[in-house]
Amino acid sequence: MSNSQQSNKSQAEYLQQLDSYIAFLKDKLDRVQHLRWSLTDPQTFAIFTAMNSTPRTDEEVKDAIEKIDQQLPPSGPQLPAQRLSSRLTRFDAIDSFFKRHNNNWATTHDVSNDTTLPERAIREVIYKTHKERFERKNNLGGRGKVFRLVDHQMKGGEP
Repeated sequence: MSNSQQSNKSQAEYLQQLDSYIAFLKDKLDRVQHLRWSLTDPQTFAIFTAMNSTPRTDEEVKDAIEKIDQQLPPSGPQLPAQRLSSRLTRFDAIDSFFKRHNNNWATTHDVSNDTTLPERAIREVIYKTHKERFERKNNLGGRGKVFRLVDHQMKGGEP
């Protein structure tokens, strides 16, 4: 085996390890975001504050989410975190945002506030994974870009 084949194999293994670590960190981030978004509901926040401690470790965050989920009634409020945790894809969450907002032009910040997706994840969908599904233009009312769905039946007004 040549040195280049050995280094390629090592490189592939290294990249695979990094991909696994990234997936692990994304999972941790999703759990913390789930907890944060859940606390926007007053009933959930009351349950959380009754726990008398702020979760700091990954295990404490998992426990807090489980305790909150156990104490909420089955017909409890439909929080953004619960909608996303039901395995909607990021594109589905963004698509839903535009359907609820008549496909009006929006910034990544607008979508993030409504869907609870991180802005970096929204940019990845808009500019990489589903770029053909969005139209983009400069934000006339501010800095950056605004975007909306290309193939949505309802076309919103100007920003």
